[in-house]
Amino acid sequence: MSRRRFTELPELPPRTHDFKALERRFVTVPVAGRSKPVTLSYVQKGSGPLLLLVHGLLTSAYSWRYVISPLAASHTVVAVDLPGAGQSEAAADVTASPQSLAALLDGFVKALGHERAYVVGNSMGGYLTLWWALLHPERFERLFIIHAPGFPELRLYALRAALSLGFSRGLLAWLTRVPEQFALDNCHYHDMSLISREQTREYGAQLADDARRECFRRNLYETMSPWTMRELPAAVKAAGARVPKTKLLWSRHDVLVSPAFGPRYQALLGGAELVWLDDSSHFTQVDSPERTVEEILAFRAPLRA
Repeated sequence: MSRRRFTELPELPPRTHDFKALERRFVTVPVAGRSKPVTLSYVQKGSGPLLLLVHGLLTSAYSWRYVISPLAASHTVVAVDLPGAGQSEAAADVTASPQSLAALLDGFVKALGHERAYVVGNSMGGYLTLWWALLHPERFERLFIIHAPGFPELRLYALRAALSLGFSRGLLAWLTRVPEQFALDNCHYHDMSLISREQTREYGAQLADDARRECFRRNLYETMSPWTMRELPAAVKAAGARVPKTKLLWSRHDVLVSPAFGPRYQALLGGAELVWLDDSSHFTQVDSPERTVEEILAFRAPLRA
């Protein structure tokens, strides 16, 4: 089968959205040990209690494009860009450990003037928000995780070893020398016709310069460290009853994260509700936006405005 080129993609996705029309905002968040705060970008829509959406690796707030407006009918929906993604600062000098990024997200919510939120995380964002919930459970009304990694795998040990080599930055620069193509090759939907140049430009942008590429490398090396993942069960046990009520949304077919992780998270979190989707993907909010919205809203707590 011939490789699909990004230049062959349609300019716009077949399913319309209003993401580009959403209000773009910026906020500075203090970081321990750094003289300057980190500037994070986000989009916001709606009114009511806060619903925070956290994206995954090699994506951005854009990944929530099909669910923001439906959710905004009853919530203040905020979709944040993590460092180096979207329009957030490429703070390549800030550690990207799950605990550090959790602290950054905690500071982000406080900078917005909120004390608590209903938090939804996809992929790496789901893994990060679980660490955040363990460190700062008081910040959560509910936690909703969509197809997250979080359990050590042989490929993650191999990746960390490779990224420890002295030439790893040069190799990553070579592998991502055509950012849009890299973004296309590493995105997998159930319906691949949903990918457009609009998307490859958005995601490829975080590989377009050294600082952003370094943020991506740190996500691979630090955020996705299997050694930190090994600490997760003990952290959950230590948090005990303080772990926020959690719901899991999983696809039966995913080439990025094993579907088997759904039941493993369910067991780890003491029988959290697990919902399965067919004909979907790692990114249920793109392949199955209506069902994703339905499940998010069905789980909401009696949130405070």
